[in-house]
Amino acid sequence: MNRIRLYLELTKPRILVMVLVTTTLGFLLGGTSRDSVALLFFTLLGVGSATGGAAVLNNYWKGTLTPKWSERGTGPCRQD
Repeated sequence: MNRIRLYLELTKPRILVMVLVTTTLGFLLGGTSRDSVALLFFTLLGVGSATGGAAVLNNYWKGTLTPKWSERGTGPCRQD
């Protein structure tokens, strides 16, 4: 159970919820038809998967690249 919670934490769930709420509001306000619940579901599924995957990649790159940048003194957060 603890391992599942750790994997879920990699997806940054608070950011994911904000993105899904924004997507839902945009879908409902911008769409012409409110009948397509299936389209909303699949839209949220795709956006949620993309957002969660991007968050996991961000955590991976942050963990693997930041130590290398710190050792060499290069990278986007270089401090002179």
